[in-house]
Amino acid sequence: MTTLYLNFLLFAVVISITPGPTNLIALTLGHRYGINSAFAFIISAASAASLILLFTTQGIANILITYPLLQQIMAWIGCIWLIWLSWKLYWTPAIATADESDAFTRPSWIQGAGLQFINPKTWFMAMTVSSLFNSTDSHSFNHNLTLTIIFFFVACNTLVFWTLLGQLTRKILSSTKQNDIINKILAVLLLLSVLSAMFTL
Repeated sequence: MTTLYLNFLLFAVVISITPGPTNLIALTLGHRYGINSAFAFIISAASAASLILLFTTQGIANILITYPLLQQIMAWIGCIWLIWLSWKLYWTPAIATADESDAFTRPSWIQGAGLQFINPKTWFMAMTVSSLFNSTDSHSFNHNLTLTIIFFFVACNTLVFWTLLGQLTRKILSSTKQNDIINKILAVLLLLSVLSAMFTL
């Protein structure tokens, strides 16, 4: 069982650290506002993704398999919201210090959590775990809860990593012109991650 959890830990690190909509938003928040302003997003996103993992391993995966249209609708809602966010980021002018008047509205706690429920990458992760790391014995809930707790801590740390990376880019590239270029690059990367997900729907 220890080997299984170690294998899951490695899987969780790989799936969490790779670029995706949530990580790119964390990178953007770090670049525009710094790590201190991103903790609400980090905790809410990691919590929601972990809950999805728990629900899926406990049987919600069967519902999505039975009603694939529901999964498609959720995914398309997420894609539309992320495209809008990319658009806002691309056209938001760079400023020396982002503040409350910043035209790019940072995602709220609810949006950070809600994004996970409509994020194709999160559901792909949960469905994969459900099939590869499942347990059918009488202790299956304890097993699934352990996987959820492991994933939560991994997700939090990887999101902190992406946020700090964004904060580092702001310190290195300090001019308004450089920040404007970074904003546009991040917007395009976010859009590309959405388009990539759309082709898998």
